[in-house]
Amino acid sequence: MALENVKKGQELFNTVGCVNCHSLDNKKLYGPALKYTMGKQVTVLRDSTELSVTVDRDYIKRAISNPNFEKRIAFKNSTMAKTTLTPLEIDLITEYLIAASDENALTN
Repeated sequence: MALENVKKGQELFNTVGCVNCHSLDNKKLYGPALKYTMGKQVTVLRDSTELSVTVDRDYIKRAISNPNFEKRIAFKNSTMAKTTLTPLEIDLITEYLIAASDENALTN
């Protein structure tokens, strides 16, 4: 992962509004906190069925591109606006969120 892409993803996270609902310091806001979530199991609702899924690159990309496909149980009543981000922008934000789960990735 190139640090340049992580920085571009961080800029997008802040400018397109993600930061308004999602914290990276584990504070609960309107949406789930996103720091240190990589590799963790979360319970989601998909088609009214509870499932346990692992937060990975694919999960993050799905959550950004189609936020209502799987909703974390704790936030089932929260609604995230469907994004108008390009696939590249989604990839960049995903890289940033992955890096945010690893303190060293943002400083090296």
